[in-house]
Amino acid sequence: MDALVRDLYGHQVWADAEHWRAIGAHAPARDDKAIRDRLHHIAIVQRAFLWAVGDRQDAFAFTKPEDFPSFDALLMYARDHHDRLAPALAATSDERLAVSIAIPWFTDPPLSLTGLAQAAGLPPLAMATVFEALEAALLLSLGDREEVRLTRPPADIRLADILTAVRDRRRGHRLLRVNALPEVVRLEQRVDSAVEACVGEMSLADLAAGRAA
Repeated sequence: MDALVRDLYGHQVWADAEHWRAIGAHAPARDDKAIRDRLHHIAIVQRAFLWAVGDRQDAFAFTKPEDFPSFDALLMYARDHHDRLAPALAATSDERLAVSIAIPWFTDPPLSLTGLAQAAGLPPLAMATVFEALEAALLLSLGDREEVRLTRPPADIRLADILTAVRDRRRGHRLLRVNALPEVVRLEQRVDSAVEACVGEMSLADLAAGRAA
């Protein structure tokens, strides 16, 4: 399995577990409809990506928040995804990572995870994790038919916010495994400062229009 995919998934497992544990320990959060709806959305998106890179022999099973009468029922739904994904990733070869993955819900225009991954220099499965990082940062959302939507106008989404969301997801897993050397921490801080200085307040709208920061 690709090392980057393995690391990203390892962080996802940890982050999901901490997320569910924190919410489950606080009764008002467990029973909050908005939080439950968001947890269901995250869970079904994860399942959708797994289905998209699988054999697709069966139709994707859409669910609604109302299908889960309790927090624990929704937790089991989310946990079942990880039970399925772990062996699927372990069996994924480099050849499979190179296969073009077309997302059936994106038809106008068609959107390919592989095309996006190639543009970013990432394996397709890693791009799926990038999508999840941006969604968790409330920069993207998925519509009723899982189409990707920006959560606010392009002019209101800074490139720095996008870079931070993806970088923090990757960095968070690395910090679980090793204690970073002070020199590495200082270097990362310098890189962060350089990136911030480069993109400044540049937005997606600026990028689309070809305007420099």
